[in-house]
Order: sequence, then structure tokens, then C-alpha cells
Amino acid sequence: MLNKKDSALLRSKLYVPIVVRDILDAPDPLADDEQYALHETISDLQPDSALLCIALAAKQIANCAPYPSATLKVLDIECERIIDDYAPLWLEHAREKHTDETLVFDTLANIPEDLESLAELLEVNGAFFSNHDPKAAEICNILFIQAGAHALIAEEFIGVIDEEADEPVDFNIIPEAQKTENLNNVIQFPFAGKT
Repeated sequence: MLNKKDSALLRSKLYVPIVVRDILDAPDPLADDEQYALHETISDLQPDSALLCIALAAKQIANCAPYPSATLKVLDIECERIIDDYAPLWLEHAREKHTDETLVFDTLANIPEDLESLAELLEVNGAFFSNHDPKAAEICNILFIQAGAHALIAEEFIGVIDEEADEPVDFNIIPEAQKTENLNNVIQFPFAGKT
């Protein structure tokens, strides 16, 4: 769980959750330019930032809802899990601290799945809000669309990284000295036909 300082830093860097809270607190309906601004701001983020941004914004909706439901509680729990999983690594990167590349890739590999599950929960809760809180329903719909779009982007990104990792090594471009050095490190297994 994030401390108050880290939580405040995260919200200020990804200011959409603060904007969502202000929109929910305002008596006016959601204006077209506000919808456009939310879409544009989230779509400009990288998938990991978008995931955190959407989770933090969805948590604002869950916390402000006067009519909590079971699906809203599930959304709140899922948002909390996502924040706990991704925020520390994201903050380390924001503070330009060195992070373990393997840990980063292992964490990022789950982003498409987490965005998809968040999108599903936002869709369900948007339908729940449609009857009694149109503004929350509209924000859920914006977040749902963005979560789905970023899930596709993240999937493509992870796929490209996987392909690069799976590419065979072209031994013709390795210098002769290095080839010999690598062969000296090979453990020779006995021929299977020998007794």
C-alpha cells in the first residue's frame, strides 16, 4: 500500500483522477469538451501510465458513489490491487531510479490482461450507474473505452518484445574469437550409442 506522499505524487503526475473527482463533485453534467479532454489525455499516455490512471480514476468513482453495489466493490478492490502492483515500479521510474529490467518486463507483461479485466468491470459498473448517475456512467464509459484501447496497444507492445527475444542468433555475425570462446564453455554429453 502506498504512503500518503507517494499517493499524492502519483495523483499529481497522473492528474486525471483529480479531474474526475472534481467532475463528480460538480453539480453540472459532463460537458462534451470535458469528455474529449479526458479521452485525449488518457489516450496520450503509455499503457502502464494509462492503467494506473484509469484505476485511480475508477477508484474515485467507487469512493464517491452514493449507491454502492457488489460490482462497485469488486471494481474498488481490483483498482487497489492494480495500484499496489504497478505504482511502486512506476514511481521508481518517475524518480529516475534504476530498476531491474527482468522485474519491469515481468510486471509489464500483465498489463494487457489487467487493462482488459478493468475494462470489463468498468462496463458493468457503467451499466449500473446509467439508471441513477449519468455522469458517473459517462466517466465509466470513457475509462472503459480507453482501457480497451490501451489493452490492444499493450498486447502489441508485449508481442513485439517477445518476438525480439525469440529471434534466433545469427552466428555469421559473431566474431570468430567469440565463437571459439563460446564453444569452450559447452559441456559435451557422451554419445548415446556408447556403452
